Amino acid sequence: MAIRKTYQSIHYIELDTYIMVDGHKKLIQFRGGSLKPRINGKYTTNDPKEIEVLDKDVQRPGASFKCIHSEGTPDKVAKPKPEMTEVSKTEGPDEFKDQDEDKQVGSVGYKTIPEVKTVQDARKYLAANVEGLTLSKLPNATAVKNAAAKNNILFPNLP
Repeated sequence: MAIRKTYQSIHYIELDTYIMVDGHKKLIQFRGGSLKPRINGKYTTNDPKEIEVLDKDVQRPGASFKCIHSEGTPDKVAKPKPEMTEVSKTEGPDEFKDQDEDKQVGSVGYKTIPEVKTVQDARKYLAANVEGLTLSKLPNATAVKNAAAKNNILFPNLP
């Protein structure tokens, strides 16, 4: 059975971007968003080549979209990368709670950054590697931990 994935823009109601599939430039359009309530645009595909390219883009820091739903099973068995695997996550009213309660070092789906040992270093890392985050948006440790959790980043050595 083929796999079908739905991706959602992280910051924009509508987003047009291009990906390279087999050496050809392909337009990807995230649509269906609204201002009130704030819903960002979505893009759904079942083309395995597109999914492969989009999943690589999702895993890079500063990606402008994320996978929000996946259904079906892949036709071929692919080995997950040890550093990062795809995790489907829903955001609700609890998204601003302190989210590091259940996270363990090496949790599945989280990119682990062991070299970060202080909140200041974590702020700098997030501001440099996550699109849309600035130092002013990360004023304290709770904001840093929430932003890291929302972007699937784990700082195991952070106090």
